[in-house]
Amino acid sequence: MQSSQLAHKKERIYAFDYLRGYFIAVIIIDHVWKFPSLWTVFTGEARLWVTAAEGFIMISGFLIGYIRGLKGMKLPFATIASTLIRRALMLYVWMVVVSFAYTAIDWYLTAVPNIPSLPAAIGDWGEAIRLVVTMEHPNLWIHFLSLYTIFLALSVPVVWLLRNNKSWLVGALTLAVYLLGAVYDVEWMKWQLPFFVMALFGFYFESLRVWWSSIGKQRRLQTQIAIYAAALLTLALSVVCVYFPATLPSALVESLNRLFNIELFSIARVVLAVIWFGALAFLFHHFTPFIRRWSYGVLEFLGTHSLSAYIIHGFVICAVNYFLVVSGLSQGFILNTLIGLGTVLAVYGLLRIPFVAKIIPR
Repeated sequence: MQSSQLAHKKERIYAFDYLRGYFIAVIIIDHVWKFPSLWTVFTGEARLWVTAAEGFIMISGFLIGYIRGLKGMKLPFATIASTLIRRALMLYVWMVVVSFAYTAIDWYLTAVPNIPSLPAAIGDWGEAIRLVVTMEHPNLWIHFLSLYTIFLALSVPVVWLLRNNKSWLVGALTLAVYLLGAVYDVEWMKWQLPFFVMALFGFYFESLRVWWSSIGKQRRLQTQIAIYAAALLTLALSVVCVYFPATLPSALVESLNRLFNIELFSIARVVLAVIWFGALAFLFHHFTPFIRRWSYGVLEFLGTHSLSAYIIHGFVICAVNYFLVVSGLSQGFILNTLIGLGTVLAVYGLLRIPFVAKIIPR
């Protein structure tokens, strides 16, 4: 029995690695932005009511709660706090450096197209430095690191509260900060909600697994079916409202698209993100052997090197876009599909180079 439980536990975490790899692959394909392609079916072109960004944030929050919170209970709090602060500072530095690199490419290597620009005049490095250093406007391709830096710093008091049996206070503060962010339209305040909700889930993951096993096979099946059904129905409605809006009353479509707009980042969007994430987590858990076999190690590697892949993926996209310009290739569905796949594989291949893997943080 003990051996079976350990195997189950390992598989669940292994499935999360694949899920994280899937999220980073989707982000890469969306950022290279070569559509229409086969990958529209898997990514939604970052246009649906929930995107891979929420998934990436949520799984990162889960790992903080699980690894730094639950598993970190056996370590002194000072050790955990020091680790979180050092990592936050490291990612902040990388966010600044990479944002400046993308800005320099955008301003001075004009042969490289389609680079997200800073809202600063070309050559105005003073304004660029201000925007990036204050995290007011980091480059879009590295934007997640600015949020993650803040969340890691906030994780220090959150982990302390969790270790001192004050999870209720974590939940209350998380909701209060979200509401404050919604009123004043502060991005990180809104996005911290799914991060720390999943941190709570990660901290109580082992207890939740025990409860899940205790409720009986029939009830577990009914719960999974309900989650799948809710995710599938809302996904279908999202696809219709985004891609085929003429099929529904325009007022309804406009209201729903506004409610789930990423800039608004409403409670409704957060709840929907949790539902879609839960459905994907169950799906990846059940099909782990299939995914392991047919992803040929790529998703697993990207999942265990997700931050590394996120940091360098923009440079690969620059190279891809430059190649397309100088080659003069005419883009279409098939070529776009190959470009999306090739970009993901190029990021994977670059990270397999020992020198690159050594200097890019995981």
